[in-house]
Amino acid sequence: MAKQIVCNKCGKVFDQWDLNAEAGLWIGLGYGSKHDGEGCDLDLCLNCLDELIDSCVVSPLYEQNRGEGCSCQSCE
Repeated sequence: MAKQIVCNKCGKVFDQWDLNAEAGLWIGLGYGSKHDGEGCDLDLCLNCLDELIDSCVVSPLYEQNRGEGCSCQSCE
């Protein structure tokens, strides 16, 4: 049986849509965080990812055709 992935925020077991989106994040937390020195492996279902994106004051979204609207260093 395949390993199930569970959303860290709501506890939902990922369905096919969530698995296809691969909405995960790994961060090594450092100085200034109350979790200094810990790693964070965060899996979010699409609903929780949408909630996170919608809660941002500055949008993290960019156009998928890369370059237009993207501010990452590789597109500048």
